Amino acid sequence: MINNKFKALWYMIILSFFTIIFKLFFFLNKKQIWFFIDRPFGVDNAYFIYKYVKKNDKNIKSIYLCENKKDAYFKDLLKDKNVVYKFSLRHLWYFVHAKNLIFSFDTDPFYFYKQGLIFKKLLKPKTKMIFLQHGVIHSLLPPYSKKYTHFDMFVCSARREMDQIKNDVMNYYSELKLTGLPRFDKLHNSLKDKIIFFMPTWNNKLLGKSIKEFKSSSYFKSINSFLSSNKLKQLLIKYDYKLCFIMHYMFNDYISLFNFNNSSIDIIKMNQSKEIIFPLKLKSSLLITNYSSVLFDFAYMKKPTLYYQFDKYHFKEDFNYKTEGFGKVVKTSDMLLIELEKILKNNCKMDKKYVKRVENFFEHIDANNCKRNYEEIKNL
Repeated sequence: MINNKFKALWYMIILSFFTIIFKLFFFLNKKQIWFFIDRPFGVDNAYFIYKYVKKNDKNIKSIYLCENKKDAYFKDLLKDKNVVYKFSLRHLWYFVHAKNLIFSFDTDPFYFYKQGLIFKKLLKPKTKMIFLQHGVIHSLLPPYSKKYTHFDMFVCSARREMDQIKNDVMNYYSELKLTGLPRFDKLHNSLKDKIIFFMPTWNNKLLGKSIKEFKSSSYFKSINSFLSSNKLKQLLIKYDYKLCFIMHYMFNDYISLFNFNNSSIDIIKMNQSKEIIFPLKLKSSLLITNYSSVLFDFAYMKKPTLYYQFDKYHFKEDFNYKTEGFGKVVKTSDMLLIELEKILKNNCKMDKKYVKRVENFFEHIDANNCKRNYEEIKNL
């Protein structure tokens, strides 16, 4: 946390300096600039709407930020003249002159907390801040409250989600737009290969723990028990499925602790395999998670989900998985394996009652999420 705050402060100092210098040359910009940002190691909602705006509005100069040249997700990014790299002069120039900053995650901490609010007010008072979100909010997130952030537009996908954000803690109201996540447009091209997408989210109580402490946690024991199960090995062989275990990037230091002898399981580090995670999501037939917001992507594709909730979530939630969720909730590895076999036997078809919940939850299930967001941003 201290390191992140130091990096944020250093980033603000650099941007403040170049803002003062480059503002003098504002007259050189012939087009309105929209600046799109995802988190450093992954392409997300900002990328998809960036591609949409670049294609459909030639009067806007669309700029997409990459951490460095290794972050290219699609091969054409390296050849894309509108892609800039962090701390390059082009990055600083376009950032300073941008009319809209459009981002999907707390990519750069200067957007958040008191320092970011001061920076915004003093140096970029006219710049609009559009928060696309990384995923659908299903828990209370105080860091995204108006006390610590400034969003001129806050993207939502469901009325249920909007109602949760409209509270005394987060305090956003008129800024909320029911436009849907831009990446949802691509979920309509999903396939169904014989792949199980297993992605438990992180637990902030375990951050910074020693190897010994992590190994003694219910988090490690529950996941490792499932992955090392002979029953799982038999199921994957019997139904000819591959299980991809996507480790949350915050727990990459612990990934070598998971021990199992199963050639049908692949372990993927989120921040080292960004170029395959989104396509993998599209190809997968089934999701297993505890609380990750990736559950809404699979729901949008109407693919079955199992919630393996072996411990409590570290955020306070108002989402009831048993009555509102899109799949069965299980607490133990044994129960998970029983429910997994039922779904595999049924060729990974989502139960009708969960299909109905999906259709009732999302405001839009179509391929016009980028279009709706673009139109709302234009109207700011």
